[in-house]
Amino acid sequence: MTTDTQQIQDRLEIEEMTRRYSRYFDSGDLESYFGLFLEEAVIDIGAGETDKPGMMQQISDNAAALAGTNTRHFITNLVLDSLTETEASGCTYFLFTQTIEGVLQPGMTGVYNFQLRKTENGWKIIDWRAVSDAA
Repeated sequence: MTTDTQQIQDRLEIEEMTRRYSRYFDSGDLESYFGLFLEEAVIDIGAGETDKPGMMQQISDNAAALAGTNTRHFITNLVLDSLTETEASGCTYFLFTQTIEGVLQPGMTGVYNFQLRKTENGWKIIDWRAVSDAA
């Protein structure tokens, strides 16, 4: 495969990974969601910087609070600042909303800054940070 063809394929796989990030979380498929992150990942999705086990605990602790709600992540404007054969970094805008008892709640907007590593199982998150526009 040529370098240009490989870069196009990598970009498409990274875009798909960001879509799965949203879908897995919003559908409650936490096993698949957690599978997007490498074991050594550093994550800050709004509750402070943590590692993968810490993030898994934060989300599991919040699962009860999210029961009966519908969450939606809207991710757009993906930009890759760097892309090599094994690493990528960039950002994407997000809008996060919740529906509680049928009522749409105000959303949060911001930017996800990320670093990814290509593995034998595809692109995985090594660093993922949410920066809220309200911060």
